[in-house]
Amino acid sequence: MTRAAAALLILAALGCTGGPKDALDPTHHDVHSDDAGAPTEGYAYVARRPLVAIGLVEARSIGEDEAHKVVDRVADNATACFERFSREGSLTQGAVRVVMPVDDGGVVGQPVLKFSAAQGAAVQGMLCVVASLRMAAFSPTAPGGPQRALAVEAAWGADVTGGR
Repeated sequence: MTRAAAALLILAALGCTGGPKDALDPTHHDVHSDDAGAPTEGYAYVARRPLVAIGLVEARSIGEDEAHKVVDRVADNATACFERFSREGSLTQGAVRVVMPVDDGGVVGQPVLKFSAAQGAAVQGMLCVVASLRMAAFSPTAPGGPQRALAVEAAWGADVTGGR
């Protein structure tokens, strides 16, 4: 399958073109740009890397250390992915809000996604942020415990963190 065909398949599956703008806003939980193009403070944790910033909105019934490790790992993976787009000259500014349930076994469930409207943002966000989040593994818990979930907001592009 070609890259273009894969991108169209992802876009068709998502079926969403509206949504947040370009950076992170913790007070409204929408994604939009501030004057510097960088995420604003107010998150439980923020991982800033070249070309991407990921803010932890909430880690429901997930330990702080575990949530921080997942956010850091996703930020590292996303950086490598966005750098490939940057080298190809096709990196776009974009943002996504992801809410992911986590079952008792530590397996990530179907996420709820909201992408910025920037052209190409959904494809790049799926490949660089959401795919890494979907691969995250969490520690198991006792069956019937409280429902667990992780909510993050990510913004990417050269203007987000003063990246390359």
